[in-house]
Amino acid sequence: MRKNSLKIATLVIIGFFCLATITTLANAAVVAPVDRYGFGVALFKDADPWGYPANEIVLKRYGIPYDLYNSTDIGNVDLSKYAKVVIASDQPQEFYDAVNVSRAWFEEYVEKGGVLEIHAADLGWNGGSWVELLPGGINYTHVSRNNIHIELPSHPIVRMPNNITDSELDGWSSSAHGYFISPYPPEYIEILNLESAPSYPVCIEVSYGNGTIIASTQTLEFAYGVTHEYGRPTSVILENFLLYLAPYEELNMEVNVGTVHFRGEIAEFYVKTSLHGNAINASIWDATLYYENGTQHVDLLPNVEVITIGLYRITYTIPANAPTGTYTLSVKASFRTGMTTATGHATASFVISPTLTAQNAYITEIRDNIATIIIPDLGTIKANLTEIDAKVTSIDDGVATIQTDLGTIKTDVSNINAKVTSIDDGVATIETDLGTVKASVDDVEALVGGMDTTTQNTYWFSIAAAALAALAAVIAIIVAVLVKKKPGA
Repeated sequence: MRKNSLKIATLVIIGFFCLATITTLANAAVVAPVDRYGFGVALFKDADPWGYPANEIVLKRYGIPYDLYNSTDIGNVDLSKYAKVVIASDQPQEFYDAVNVSRAWFEEYVEKGGVLEIHAADLGWNGGSWVELLPGGINYTHVSRNNIHIELPSHPIVRMPNNITDSELDGWSSSAHGYFISPYPPEYIEILNLESAPSYPVCIEVSYGNGTIIASTQTLEFAYGVTHEYGRPTSVILENFLLYLAPYEELNMEVNVGTVHFRGEIAEFYVKTSLHGNAINASIWDATLYYENGTQHVDLLPNVEVITIGLYRITYTIPANAPTGTYTLSVKASFRTGMTTATGHATASFVISPTLTAQNAYITEIRDNIATIIIPDLGTIKANLTEIDAKVTSIDDGVATIQTDLGTIKTDVSNINAKVTSIDDGVATIETDLGTVKASVDDVEALVGGMDTTTQNTYWFSIAAAALAALAAVIAIIVAVLVKKKPGA
């Protein structure tokens, strides 16, 4: 019998452990993905490669927003707001020196989820050459080559949006200004290489932390425009490079929130994301609440949680001293596929009203100190009772009036666990979840009749006990008098 009891106890313990493990995994599954890569392209250059602004022409043609920076900006720009960073070919020496000094800065951006595209062809018309390793620890050596081979024909760089052929990559006067040598970065993909032996790679993709580095030794900008005197380009592969993993598509986003909220309330925002009509789990990388004057109010990114595919909830407990007026939540998200990065931005606004008084607000439920409040004609809100400094001020016919920083709210006494603790001269002392309050006995009778008769029974028992004690005292006095009158006493 004892052995069976021990087995049962062991199984119970294992069951609780498994349940705790499953609960932990379930909680982990709803953490919102947050990749800190943003919107648009940051293009770095000091001069036009081979005298032609090819990168800007492509970005404008496809409607990709970009910001242009030079070597003085290297190390001083917030790259996290960009989906992609591009380093142009053929730059002056001071530019390559600046890149070398800030190599770790570029690498940190990629580690956090960014995309770095390096047009590595140096020693062009602007005369500069690379110093030491490229960002990501990529080894590059300069040499002029004219015949390029597509090693990975399925890769988007040679397929999207233009179908690139081997012959298109040859004969650019100098199709590549170098190649990459070992040791190669781990997890690299060889996309293009030299056609003749040794067939060193001239275009590679490298997984680096949470991001990606694409590097090419080809004279991409030269082939796009200069070789035909600004006419039809020799090759359009530059378009494929710049569009790969760039913010080329629009992510559909929608943010919803109640139009009116109150101090102390827990406001809930719901964010929906979709692409081509299908709900998808995007990466929300910015969720900032702004006050009506445009100043940042609070960063809500840590409050993002996944409800289901393509649906997120963002909660915000409005402080009791929050200024009244209009608030706007700005949400930005990205969705990365094998070919592109879709980006989106949406906003939603609400007004903080100064008070609930005269709104006939009524608490329907209190759970873990969070009250569900019904406001006629406005809907349902949730509020932290501690945050709004809720106190019961009166009870009448089983209905409690609660004074808060929001104003006056009413609720059924059962929602606040009201219990009568004493009655004195027709006045009842009542303990509730929100503190102690006093009420008339008439109201107490209705309250106790519907809740807990323990206090009421105790009250009448006390009265009866007092009456019996008084009667006992009278009897004792009578007995004492009779004893004194006995003969012979």
